[in-house]
Amino acid sequence: MQTKKWLATNPLADIQGIGKRKHGKPQLRIDEARRWLAVANTLADDGDAGAIAAMTTLLMGMRSSEVVERVVRDLDDGGRQLWIPDSKTLAGRRRLEVPEVLQPHLRGLSEAKLPNALLFGHHWRDWPRKQVKRICELAKVPTVCAHSMRGLHSTLAIEAGTTAHAVASSLGHESPTVTLRSYVAPGTAQRANSRRILTVLKGGQR
Repeated sequence: MQTKKWLATNPLADIQGIGKRKHGKPQLRIDEARRWLAVANTLADDGDAGAIAAMTTLLMGMRSSEVVERVVRDLDDGGRQLWIPDSKTLAGRRRLEVPEVLQPHLRGLSEAKLPNALLFGHHWRDWPRKQVKRICELAKVPTVCAHSMRGLHSTLAIEAGTTAHAVASSLGHESPTVTLRSYVAPGTAQRANSRRILTVLKGGQR
């Protein structure tokens, strides 16, 4: 009987992949995002829960799983805040400010439901992704995924002057390095820094 002999080292340990590892997803451009949001908001006005879920990925930077797991009691302070109390990491457990445009839509979804009822109803976590793509088709913009909308949220926040630490905290990241490397569009931080420097040089606030 032949005995098995185990290798002392991993023969693949020193093999490197060809090319650079890609980070982030393709994002809509600003005009495209405006068209997308206009369509989503029109659908939301008609009570389209899928459109409201899709809007949370862009306006609040929420993960698809975080969207479908929210219960009615997570919507707090008259719809102005949304709690995410459970996460794999401490950074993921957070309380988010709900943009004004979303508040009436989320309040509408919570009406006549028990505190622990799911805010959006029972859906798999791929549901928000499908809703984002559906609205892309309706708005006639390039098709992107919900994760891409989360990245666009980060890009626009950094462009507006929000610090990387604040954006990382909003997204539930433990480090702003992850946010800048994998979510924010290349060059965004540099453009934001240039604007801040010019503001200071012109006598404005930091």
